Amino acid sequence: MQHWFAQAAPKRSPYRLYALSNAGSLLGLLSYPFLVEPHFGLGVQGWAWAAGYGLFLVCYCFSARSAARTTAPAALKQTSSLDLRPRGAPVGWPLRLLWIGLAACASVLLLATTNLICQGIAASPFLWVLQLSLYLLSFIVCFESDRWYRREIFHPLFAVTVALVIVVSLPNAAYSFLMQLASYSAVLFAGCMVCHGEAARTRPSAESLTVFYFCIATGGAAGGIVVSLIAPGMFPNYWEYPLGVLGCVAVLLWVSARERSSWWYTGRASLALLILSGAMLLTPTILAPVWGEAARLRPSIGVCAAAVLTGAAVFKYMMERHEPKKAPAPLLVRSASRIALALLAAGLVIPQKAALYHVIASSRNFYGVLSVVSVDQENYLALRYGNTVHGFQYQDAERAPSDGLLRPRQRSKYRDSQLASASHARGAGGNGSGHASCVGATRRRFPLL
Repeated sequence: MQHWFAQAAPKRSPYRLYALSNAGSLLGLLSYPFLVEPHFGLGVQGWAWAAGYGLFLVCYCFSARSAARTTAPAALKQTSSLDLRPRGAPVGWPLRLLWIGLAACASVLLLATTNLICQGIAASPFLWVLQLSLYLLSFIVCFESDRWYRREIFHPLFAVTVALVIVVSLPNAAYSFLMQLASYSAVLFAGCMVCHGEAARTRPSAESLTVFYFCIATGGAAGGIVVSLIAPGMFPNYWEYPLGVLGCVAVLLWVSARERSSWWYTGRASLALLILSGAMLLTPTILAPVWGEAARLRPSIGVCAAAVLTGAAVFKYMMERHEPKKAPAPLLVRSASRIALALLAAGLVIPQKAALYHVIASSRNFYGVLSVVSVDQENYLALRYGNTVHGFQYQDAERAPSDGLLRPRQRSKYRDSQLASASHARGAGGNGSGHASCVGATRRRFPLL
């Protein structure tokens, strides 16, 4: 369809139809669970889908007929006279691999974010709709027009959102579910905007539409295979998420180093100072879980150092505006970027390593990560699925009754423990009733509420 459109209207971009198709996908994604499914039965939905598909075939036939009439005179004219219009250059393998890598990074980030939120943080219906909607929205924005994707906006936005996710996901961080959801969703949208925006910037002419879309589809399928099939058997936790984020960071740095006009080559000292101020603000927070000395530092020290560097960056920027011919400082900008990249990588890896602390057994499949954690202070084992504790078992004989159940006296004695309170909250029904019926003594009665 887009190839026919390019032949019929050579002065108009066919890629807006790609944005329109993704807009239709987004409309269907949001309308079906909230408007269609609650109000129409399966029979009505089936007939409506068949009628819509029949209408699509009719429109397709009319489009094909119109395209045949349009291209025939153009082909005849091309054979009778010399065509002096410049045609698109052939697409080489480096550019094809770039498209595949961009699509794969966005796909990995989408699926890894969805798994992390829906399996590791909260199991809520339709929560995955938000992530998929942001993914489709990035396609719409990037391919609708070239004016929406701006590197000077989305490159720093992606870095800021990654820093926010690091702060939210660090060990012992007590942020609300909405804060975590907003942080992970912001990283997903900014990362997809970078990947899809760079794909839109490097899109070929209309003659290579098929190659471009085939590479995008191949990259998306490769990302899905990595997250759905390879990662559960290779990683003990959601390691594909930090790898996906770092992949997007690598894409950002590679496309910036690819063009001589980017900030990688033209950045001035003020940009380097601003990057260092952000790194200084994050350093105590990132290093605190693994370095005791950093945990003892006052949070105000990092804030003050970042404020000083930010003030110096603003002052330097004002001086650079009055001296526009002053040479850039790419070496300083690259050094500051490497320091910030090292901190971001450490901040993404530390939560994944912390999730394995005191884990004596772990199992992961398509549905999530199930682990057994040894709590040395209270001498018990806890069964954990994601961030949810499903129960615990004491290891000493004094607190472990023969029937496997907690006495009321023991529940009140240890109710201050977070794991004990989580287990007590589930004792009235669900897993608690099933556990009681399995481990209880013979002919013992339990009142189930």
